[in-house]
Amino acid sequence: MKTCLIWGLLGKYPRAAWTKTAGLVLLCGAGLVSCRQQQTPRDSQHRHTNAISRLALKSTADVRRLLVAGMSTNQITSLIGEPDWALELERGSVLWHYAVSPFPASDEMAGTYVTRVGLTITNGYLAFVGFSYAELQVPPPEHALPPALPHSESPSLKFFVVSKEPIPGGKYIDSGLFPRLGFVAPTPTLAIVALKEVTWTEETVATPEGRSQTNWTFRISLQPEDAPRLKAMTTDNLSKQMLMVVGEVSVSAPIIRDPVEEGIMEFKCRDPRIAESAKKHLARMKRGQ
Repeated sequence: MKTCLIWGLLGKYPRAAWTKTAGLVLLCGAGLVSCRQQQTPRDSQHRHTNAISRLALKSTADVRRLLVAGMSTNQITSLIGEPDWALELERGSVLWHYAVSPFPASDEMAGTYVTRVGLTITNGYLAFVGFSYAELQVPPPEHALPPALPHSESPSLKFFVVSKEPIPGGKYIDSGLFPRLGFVAPTPTLAIVALKEVTWTEETVATPEGRSQTNWTFRISLQPEDAPRLKAMTTDNLSKQMLMVVGEVSVSAPIIRDPVEEGIMEFKCRDPRIAESAKKHLARMKRGQ
């Protein structure tokens, strides 16, 4: 996927000055646009984990209120951390790039999504704020479970490795249970259609507010032929987040801390609708229906 990073004060340019073609967003005007494939440049610095990706940014206006021209680099890093990478520009300026969880553009690029924030630093102070836009297929948040699968449709357990970067043909997960989770590929990293064993336990606990909360813990054991596949996938994706989908319902999104040995794993659930859906699908997978 290609995106385009627009620099400067975008409010100066009318909507008619923008053109969009094949997912590439262009600003007509010399020296005002820097377009490239989404990849880290060769002369970039080492990647950092930035704080801006964890902020609840909902618009480009939010970013402009947060980052004001004239701020020092110390003020910037205290607010949003170190950049993911930096690129030296001409005349002593530096371009700082920050990846963000995509949010709708609220400026002249309305209708697209912001995927990166770019800061031009001159003599140690913020000079310009720019954005990288992409025409993403971002679905609305999922507030309800999909309808139950027909009995004739085979259930499955699918694993998706989550990415903070757009994936061609992928889907952006942003739901009440998994807000701003990230992107997943159109096909799962690993799909399982039969289980060796599945059990679940139910526990009711008191919340700090004095209400009762029911938690479900599911324990899954894969078939011997599938256990090595899960171990290989988790070994190759350590420290990444993994979305687990039972049937068509997302049930858990743990961070892979260690390889999953022997094909045995657990996930927890608090939503009774998701728990009931998981019970039905996993039980059918054990029976091979």
